[in-house]
Amino acid sequence: MQTEIKLIKKHLYFNLLMVILGLSWSCAGNGEEPVVNTFHVETIDIEGNINASPYTDVNPKLVVKLIFSDAVSANTLQNNITLRKSDGDYVPLTYKPDNKIVLIEPGKELAPYTSYELIINTGLKSVSGNSITSGKVYQISTGIDPTDKFPRIPDDELLSLVQKQTFRYFWDFGHPVSGMAR
Repeated sequence: MQTEIKLIKKHLYFNLLMVILGLSWSCAGNGEEPVVNTFHVETIDIEGNINASPYTDVNPKLVVKLIFSDAVSANTLQNNITLRKSDGDYVPLTYKPDNKIVLIEPGKELAPYTSYELIINTGLKSVSGNSITSGKVYQISTGIDPTDKFPRIPDDELLSLVQKQTFRYFWDFGHPVSGMAR
């Protein structure tokens, strides 16, 4: 009698195992994992630096290129992608959405040697209505402004200017008798 009970238990466990395996195979479908459609930032590009953390020595004429996993709803850009200075002041931005790509530029040139935060909030939505999966904060520090601060002149004009100023120095400030520098 005991061997019959053991045999029945074995058959019961075997049948239960087969049912569990059958259910797991039927849920798997065609063997591929189910596709989860999430909306997220795939790439952030600043001056050719992709997905860096943090961005340092950035040109004050900032251009940020964001690539998303889905087309971005232009209506949600302004309130959900912001640039904040380290002192808390927000910088006005212009947005140029093009399907999955959004170019962001500040309304004016950023201050050199200043820290900023590019903030992407969870209110950002895709065209299909999906909200971004998580917010992000990117640290950005500007470097020196590479634009010329003084007008450039050709070499010939520079040489003439140096000669003129040198002659003027000795003419105006030279010793009245010898003409030598004082």
